[in-house]
Amino acid sequence: MGRAKEGLDRFLKKNQQDLIECPYQPGHLRISKSACSKRYRLSRKENSTPFGKSDLFYFSFRRGLAVCRTCPIGKKLAVA
Repeated sequence: MGRAKEGLDRFLKKNQQDLIECPYQPGHLRISKSACSKRYRLSRKENSTPFGKSDLFYFSFRRGLAVCRTCPIGKKLAVA
């Protein structure tokens, strides 16, 4: 467990400038700027595949992106 924490600390120190704290996700999620812009763009795409009760994973996935749809941070990063 100690090695994993050391690796995480090293990663965070090295990539600190590329991470942002998302105010719209629960738990003070730290996410990369690249991942944020990808989530924004994906949330803005029209849902071409209908989902039903049998596709609970897809429903959960799209529901998680719902907060990204109107995010001003994601919009700014997607344009940049």
